[in-house]
Amino acid sequence: MTAQKDAKLKRAVAKLRGWTKLSMRRNFYLDKPEILVGLPPKDYKIVTDGVPDYPQDLNAIHEAVEHLTVDQKCRWQHELWTEVRTWDRDMPTKMDDVHFAQASATQRCNAYIEAVETTE
Repeated sequence: MTAQKDAKLKRAVAKLRGWTKLSMRRNFYLDKPEILVGLPPKDYKIVTDGVPDYPQDLNAIHEAVEHLTVDQKCRWQHELWTEVRTWDRDMPTKMDDVHFAQASATQRCNAYIEAVETTE
């Protein structure tokens, strides 16, 4: 994945998670020249130097998924299964469960965006 796609995905998940006033800021302390910053959602309890790197951090996207509604979680699971399935069929198998568990943070972000946007 290119850095540009990664940045767009990160911003999209952050907006849907409830981050506001997003902007790029120069970072003098980390090895990245700029970071995405903003105001976190009210229920956000993690101290961070900016918006979490959702497309690269499984813990960050897991935290975001934990705040989905029941309907959104069901949709997220369906979207993630669609993202990782290896066969063209309607029902998952045990092998699909393995792929589901090994889904990357990027795949989980794509499913998150679809789930939230289709249930709003």
